[in-house]
Amino acid sequence: MNNIELSESGNKLAEEIDRLACDYHIKSDQHEILKWEASILWAKSKDLIEDCGLLETLKDSTLLSKWGAYLVKEIPEVAIKVEEFHQHYNRIKSR
Repeated sequence: MNNIELSESGNKLAEEIDRLACDYHIKSDQHEILKWEASILWAKSKDLIEDCGLLETLKDSTLLSKWGAYLVKEIPEVAIKVEEFHQHYNRIKSR
């Protein structure tokens, strides 16, 4: 997968997660975790195209963090896609 393909995939995944966040109360941890994850995916997708780097707060997945561990159990199929995106991103950026 090249940068453009991964970026497009990341943007689609971010949109999916952003919509999923709407299923939770706006003040809930689930909503916040998913909104942060969507922002991280959009930032990484942009970085793949523009090589603009990332803010420190957008480097690590919130969904795959200790904070999001319980949510991963609720949405395992989404968590797998998120993990795969981050793995591909890290491989590309480590070259």
